[in-house]
Amino acid sequence: EVVQVKYVNAYQCVEKIAMYIKNQYNYELYDEEKLYLTIHIHRVVYLGNIINWMVTLSWPNLQISILRKMEE
Repeated sequence: EVVQVKYVNAYQCVEKIAMYIKNQYNYELYDEEKLYLTIHIHRVVYLGNIINWMVTLSWPNLQISILRKMEE
């Protein structure tokens, strides 16, 4: 229950995945499976956001480096 509150968006995604699996395969996910998926979906999204942020921050420096190399 703590994970559901802490990672609301990831848990909502897992609920949709669980519904899809139930409808397609007639299999109901256990709470432990939902927990596992929630944590890992959150992790992937969180790491993706960090990588995007890092690329955004370094992009101007990268452009400057390329321009300097072109001038040489």
